[in-house]
Amino acid sequence: AGVGCRSVGRAAAMDGEERAPFPSVRWVAQSFVMRAKTAMACVGSVLLVIGVLVMALDLMAQTPQNNGDFFIRDARTVQEWDAVDLARDHILEHGLGTDDSEKANQPQTIDNREFTIFLLYKARDGGSVARPELLAEIQTLEARLLNDPEYDNLCLKASNPALKTPAELAARRCLPPYMFVEAPADAAQGTQDVPYPRLAPDDSAAQLDAKMSMYAELASLASLRDIFWDADFGDEGALASTYARSMFPMGLPLADDGSGSPFRGEDDRIEEQRRAFDDRIAAFRDYVAFEYDPDEEKPLQVIISGFRPLQYFFNTAANGDLVWATGSVMIVWIYVSFHMQSIFVGSMVMGIVLFTIPSALFVYKIVLGISFYQALTQLSIYIILALGADSAFVYVDAWNQAPDRAGFTLIDRVEYTLRRASKAILVPSLTTCVAFLATAVSDIMPIATFGIFSACLVVTNYVLDMTLLPAVVVVWERSVRAKERRCLRLSEQSERHDLIHYRKSMRKLALGKGGEAADGDAEQAAATKADPEAAATASPTAEASSSSKQRTPKLGEIRAAAASFRGEGDMPHPRLLERFFRDHWIQNISGLTPITVAAFLALFLGMVYSASTLKPLSQTEQWFPDAHPVRLAQTWPQDHFSRTDRDKTVEVDVVWGVLGVDREGADKYDTSQRGVPIWDAAFDVSSPAAQQYILDTCNDPAAPGALDKCFMAAFKEHVEAEGGAFPVVAPAGEDQRQGFESQLRAGAQDTSVGRDFATGGAVGFNADG
Repeated sequence: AGVGCRSVGRAAAMDGEERAPFPSVRWVAQSFVMRAKTAMACVGSVLLVIGVLVMALDLMAQTPQNNGDFFIRDARTVQEWDAVDLARDHILEHGLGTDDSEKANQPQTIDNREFTIFLLYKARDGGSVARPELLAEIQTLEARLLNDPEYDNLCLKASNPALKTPAELAARRCLPPYMFVEAPADAAQGTQDVPYPRLAPDDSAAQLDAKMSMYAELASLASLRDIFWDADFGDEGALASTYARSMFPMGLPLADDGSGSPFRGEDDRIEEQRRAFDDRIAAFRDYVAFEYDPDEEKPLQVIISGFRPLQYFFNTAANGDLVWATGSVMIVWIYVSFHMQSIFVGSMVMGIVLFTIPSALFVYKIVLGISFYQALTQLSIYIILALGADSAFVYVDAWNQAPDRAGFTLIDRVEYTLRRASKAILVPSLTTCVAFLATAVSDIMPIATFGIFSACLVVTNYVLDMTLLPAVVVVWERSVRAKERRCLRLSEQSERHDLIHYRKSMRKLALGKGGEAADGDAEQAAATKADPEAAATASPTAEASSSSKQRTPKLGEIRAAAASFRGEGDMPHPRLLERFFRDHWIQNISGLTPITVAAFLALFLGMVYSASTLKPLSQTEQWFPDAHPVRLAQTWPQDHFSRTDRDKTVEVDVVWGVLGVDREGADKYDTSQRGVPIWDAAFDVSSPAAQQYILDTCNDPAAPGALDKCFMAAFKEHVEAEGGAFPVVAPAGEDQRQGFESQLRAGAQDTSVGRDFATGGAVGFNADG
């Protein structure tokens, strides 16, 4: 009992120090109590204005995905890549032609594999695709694409320099796609004769076998065999193919962006061309995805493939997953409302969490000036959902645990809650914020921006919690709580009964195990409450006489009794979890300190070892289930078809005249701002030695791969066709550079040789000539 009294005395002193007057906190508490609704209205108005600005400025719009998003801008390889691309764009702008029509490629004449569309087929029963009923279905489906009005604006077309006007260019027919089934006679495209056999649904079995035998036996059809039929076709005379595919090459540049603005080259405004292509292929793409759902047991399984459709399906799935955030908000709202026994508080807490997002986005984009915002950044909504709910739990628990004795006003209660909750919420918010800011130093820009935006969310949420929660809780306590309790049938009489029972139980724990205290014990308890220090020095005889009736109180019981003797006994009855930590967890865990430390040390060492074994990915990540169309579009070509020259490859450029890239003034958070190329002032391609060196490099047998496109080889062909000699040497008395450039410009107008290089940005002069 003496130990218990001394603990009470120390606790009382600490409590007195904690409640020492802080004018600033006191003033804030008074403001929230006296003007709670005004505070809510003011903060709500600010949030509403921010929300309107965010919507008006379209700040929530995602940044278009770019292949360079995850590149490290300062890496040498990335700088060289950007330098080449920027130089090509510059050359396209300041090309070798004499007018815009000569600088631009004819629409849809460049076969870009990123835009190629594949239709993959599988006979679900494991038999051959080359059966009349399946061929008829394939013919109908492919005719749907060929007759699509947008197909004519996307397909690959032949270049014809004689055609100049937009009407003449638009009248060109599409080049025939690679289809193994005949197009119907009334198809708008694809009906031209082709140098390989096409199957027809009305072919007899003998005709089908004869055509399939040609694919299996003729060497001239080997490349088409690899495109159309699976890898097992032709093995040991087998003429059946369970898998098949058709290929539809698409041409760049597209004619225009839909608003009449033409694209001038394959790389001209490439992101806009991608969006325009996705919009124009959307009707057919969505039809195939819907009509041939893999879950439906149709005889023919169809998958639409190609880089652009797969990119669309991936983005759609990623954005669709964000819809689950709505479900998460609902679950958290239900739990918060249940935990706090208040729909009003639960709804306001969710409102604070949801308004945190546009507020943080305003800080992120307008104040910090960061423009990058994509799906990865949006995932932080789950983080702030948990942190915001936890902060509300801490504040409301502190409110409910505040003393409720005589003379303790509502202002005192708000002040008490602010002192406790502000520090308790600040610590996890600060550590979380610092943890996210640690990722801001990452060289990978999406990861860095994810950390910065998440840190903005944490800081914004803390500010809103400290400005809105006090006012919300005051309004709840004054105007809403009683009504909610009546709705929930929780009477005030029941609550008072719980408080009285709690006070009695705490006094029993402090005064003795046996229920009612003896007269002497009651007197001692009164003396203890009046003068704890005097009670601590009571005579050993009195202490010994009372010890026979008492047991040694537990640590949690002593602290609870101390709160009761300080006059804080009028607290709500502690909940089950609070009683567990107070009465059991603290005293048990304090005796297991060595074991606890050893266990966590072993766990830490295990995590360190696991981290040391991390390795780069050895295979592509599997983002989708095995039966998902995107997954099937990836695995079918890998597992069931042979490699072809149509598979997407890595292009290697050998470039002269560019030293690097200058990124000064470029926004590092905007991947479309890559800087300007740094030209090599010492480079002079006009000298005979430089001409011969570049040609020898193109013809070097030791070069990795085939340099099948070399502008100097094309230039040599042009010069020799004109009766000249290569390398070009200016006559005596004439300037070598001017003579070479004159011939180079003439070669750029040679439609049979040099035009593709000039209009494709492979050769040209910078803005200074």
